[in-house]
Amino acid sequence: MKDAFVGNLVFVAIRWADLIATIAAGIIAVQLPLSAWWLSRYRFGPVEWIWRRLTYRQPLAPRA
Repeated sequence: MKDAFVGNLVFVAIRWADLIATIAAGIIAVQLPLSAWWLSRYRFGPVEWIWRRLTYRQPLAPRA
C-alpha cells in the first residue's frame, strides 16, 4: 500500500513539473516576439519608462 502511494506521489510530481515547464515555455514563446516588437517601436520597456520618469522627474521621449 505504501509503495503505491509513494509511486502516485512521484507520478503527480512529474505531471506538475511537465505542466509548469509547458506554461513557462508558452510564456517565453509569447514574450520573445512581443518584446522584439515593443523594442522596435519604443526606446524603453513600460516598467523601465515609468522607473526613469519617476527618477528623472521630467518627461522622456517615448520613441527611439
